[in-house]
Amino acid sequence: MEAGKAKIAAKRQTAVKPDRILVRGVNWLGDSVMTTPALRRLKESYPEASISLLTLKSFADLWLKNPHIDQVLTFEKTEPSRDISAKIKQEKYDLAVVFPNSFRSALECKRAGIPRRVGFPGQWRRWLLTDPVEKDHSLMRMKKPSMKEILRRTDQEGTLSRPVFPLKAHHVFHYLRIIEYLGGNPEPVNPTIQVDEEEVVNFGRNFLSSPKEQKTGATLIGIIPGAEYGPAKRWPEKYFVETAVALLKNREVRLVIFGGPGDLNTGERICRSVQSQRKGSDDSPDLIKNLAGKTSLRQLCAGLKACRIVLTNDTGPMHVASAVGTRVVIPFGSTSWELTGPGLPGQDRHALVSVPTPCAPCYLKECPIDFPCMENLKPEKILQELLNRI
Repeated sequence: MEAGKAKIAAKRQTAVKPDRILVRGVNWLGDSVMTTPALRRLKESYPEASISLLTLKSFADLWLKNPHIDQVLTFEKTEPSRDISAKIKQEKYDLAVVFPNSFRSALECKRAGIPRRVGFPGQWRRWLLTDPVEKDHSLMRMKKPSMKEILRRTDQEGTLSRPVFPLKAHHVFHYLRIIEYLGGNPEPVNPTIQVDEEEVVNFGRNFLSSPKEQKTGATLIGIIPGAEYGPAKRWPEKYFVETAVALLKNREVRLVIFGGPGDLNTGERICRSVQSQRKGSDDSPDLIKNLAGKTSLRQLCAGLKACRIVLTNDTGPMHVASAVGTRVVIPFGSTSWELTGPGLPGQDRHALVSVPTPCAPCYLKECPIDFPCMENLKPEKILQELLNRI
């Protein structure tokens, strides 16, 4: 073991200091946000180097104004791997930092002829990396249980305790481990997305500028009812409606629903239900608006920054909201905030809410039983967390 560590240290010391670094970005929005601390530490380690980020074209705007990246290269989701390799080969990089765990991401950098390639092994890709960084296997990771295991846990309700995760199990530390291998500072900082005040003003002008909306001084509250990963992450739609109605009754607020194109219909149903239940009150219909699928990624960032607080499922925009500086309230069921929660683990800025459920966290896309982790998490509990933070 000690010999192995000495060999790694010697390899670091003899490595040529890179002038041009390629960071192969990850392919999920939330994970992209969680790489921002590692990108900052990488730039601190190599301040003179030019750092390029290779990312999905749909994520390009996330990196505008980021001070730790010098260039953004993009690819389409359906773009052939060989074409991506040819594109980055022209840039003549000295070092590739491969954040994803996929075989393809390492193969792209190998084909591009980048002489030093650093990342985690696994997925049969160790041979594609010049510097495989071993994971800390003492940390707990996501493990999806079988149906048999779920039924066993459910039968033992009341006798099982929720798993305890160390702070360093969070995915922010996962990416920092690669930077530490390169000699960088492994201390975490908050994930951050840069959005300036002009962008926030433009968001309001473009989306919240009707005469009725201009007259109100109500607090803006965001709602994110979707989750691209799957329905097991989604708090029931009926609970979002009930919470929205109660917010309008208890506080002077305006509600904005955010999400992607796939959340458009969900947002419309929530708006109609809320407006129907508020019928006959003095509320303006403009006090709840559905912007799901109607904003660009950059406008989503600005809109979330404009909010006082956001009620959201555990999803990519949750991480964006936290990273632009907005507090979030999240109903957690099938996933672990210790692994993928907003911000840094151990902070108390956000409300991470759950109810004791023997089969949670299961990390499944769909609940195979009666969805107890979310169905039993009632609106009253979420509402109180929101009211305490408005």
